[in-house]
Amino acid sequence: MDARLQIVGRQDAAETADLLARASAGGVRDRVELLGERDDVPRLLVAASLLLVTSYHEGLPSVVLEACAVATPVLATDLPGIAEVARLLPGITMLPLSATDEIWADTARVLTAVPPLLEDRRAALRHFVRSPFTLENWQRELTAVWSRPPEPRPSERRPSEGLPERRR
Repeated sequence: MDARLQIVGRQDAAETADLLARASAGGVRDRVELLGERDDVPRLLVAASLLLVTSYHEGLPSVVLEACAVATPVLATDLPGIAEVARLLPGITMLPLSATDEIWADTARVLTAVPPLLEDRRAALRHFVRSPFTLENWQRELTAVWSRPPEPRPSERRPSEGLPERRR
């Protein structure tokens, strides 16, 4: 597979040395770029063929949301936060970290075989805007929760409230 790996984000000196040593040992050092912290991640995602997320632990990774919003395919580990996004947004394929390198490579090959068209990207953005992951939708949902009158706590109910009716 003809590929380049761009790693975005902060790495300390030891992590950088380890990543470059692994790339050199694998014979792919010339195909690995450590881009550091960036403020143009959306542009990088549009230019990318694939977002690869191989984390052991993640909450709700915003980079996965960003990739879904621009129709960049996502290949990720099968973690709960990513599964929740995949339940609501298209474009995410998950594998267990225990899957072989061949399975990861074959899956990446399939996902990158046909790049998204402009219309695919527009459709992805429309889908994302309707999802619960935008700040506006999240704010609306949260406001709705706090706008409802509170239900009485069990200790505040009268003894007969909340009990099933007796049949006579």
